[in-house]
Amino acid sequence: MINLLSSDYKRSIRRELRIRAVSSWLILCSVILIFLSIVSFPAYFLQKIKKDLVEKENSMITQDTKSLSAEALLADVSEINTKVADMITSLSPSGVYPDMAKVALDADTVNIKISEIYLGKNDNKLFIKISGVSDSREALLEYSTSLKEGGLCEDFSAPVSSLYKSEEIDFIIECNIKEI
Repeated sequence: MINLLSSDYKRSIRRELRIRAVSSWLILCSVILIFLSIVSFPAYFLQKIKKDLVEKENSMITQDTKSLSAEALLADVSEINTKVADMITSLSPSGVYPDMAKVALDADTVNIKISEIYLGKNDNKLFIKISGVSDSREALLEYSTSLKEGGLCEDFSAPVSSLYKSEEIDFIIECNIKEI
């Protein structure tokens, strides 16, 4: 059918096809540029900025550690430890908190791994909350009875634990501390 058309129409059809090909090519290029400008360029610059920040932070850390000697670090640690000890003694009423923590740690803990001891005050009563992991239910029962025999707790409830496990049992024990 193209052969039946006049030469002017043939030229106009070829020109139209060229324009369509060029416009398709330009649309593809613009889509690629939009993708690059939205995703790739910002990611590249953010990665470069982050790398610079990390390098700066690492250089600051190495400068700080180079300027401090081992003796200075030990002095800082011992100073912090004395401040913490002073704060604990000023906050604990008549040594009850350290005694209770000692009883909780000294109880039969052969098959018990204590992960947290929380000492607090609730409704004007001091309490301790012990959480950890027990190897078996028997070990958890032995630990709770040894805590009862420690003598500092009252209103001792049974340990709350995972009922579906028989090994590696997560538990929480709460009890009120006897007033002295």
